[in-house]
Amino acid sequence: MKKTLIFLVTLLLTITSAHASQEALDHANPMPNLVRYTMGNGDLLQLSKEQQSSIKEWASINKPKMKKLVKKVIMQEQALLKESLTSDENTLKKAEAILDIRREIMQIKTLCRTHLKSVLTPSQYTQIVNIYIDEYYKKTEIIL
Repeated sequence: MKKTLIFLVTLLLTITSAHASQEALDHANPMPNLVRYTMGNGDLLQLSKEQQSSIKEWASINKPKMKKLVKKVIMQEQALLKESLTSDENTLKKAEAILDIRREIMQIKTLCRTHLKSVLTPSQYTQIVNIYIDEYYKKTEIIL
């Protein structure tokens, strides 16, 4: 019975981890993903070539780091879940390690927001925040 339960949980986790990377990123941290929205709305924001270049450069440097950290959160959560079903050893230490990774993600997201504020005009930044909020509430209405 225990082996069956572990197998089913593992299968469920494997299926869950196969979801889109955006869902994983949303899961790993509560902070907004403004670069994606900014680039996706470049025409509406009337981004200059310099602005686009600066944002793309930021993304090319930081997106791989972010993906690595998000993957690490997901994998460590899966391991923690499996272990917590069979053992009580070190679960709190492992949970703390996951929180440390999430903290790293949020630090990068904070730097990203600061970068966007330095690249966009105040009006463009306000626009992208409003676009993000509108999209966020559309998504959460479905969940709620």
